Amino acid sequence: MNIYSYGGHILFPPNTKSSVLQPSQPNIVQIKITTNENLTTLQTETSLGSTTASLYTIDGKLLKQTKLDISAAGIYTIDVSDVHTRFALLVLQTEKGVITRKILF
Repeated sequence: MNIYSYGGHILFPPNTKSSVLQPSQPNIVQIKITTNENLTTLQTETSLGSTTASLYTIDGKLLKQTKLDISAAGIYTIDVSDVHTRFALLVLQTEKGVITRKILF
């Protein structure tokens, strides 16, 4: 997967229109992510606050974007039944930072 960093931004090819304004911080919170053909499930032990969940193809095309209010520990789901790809990059832009994960459907 080609992910580039430039000037503190995460860039998803092919251009900077898909940039995330913060570097990935994978250790900011414990989060378990599972997925199947219809749902991506996020299980967190802490609050993440207002969160934007974005799914990108490996070449940077935005597949889906959803706003979540992760105001407490718990299980949250994203409907991905309309996403038709085998691999994707999940980007969670939270009040605590940015979390990125590769996922397989």
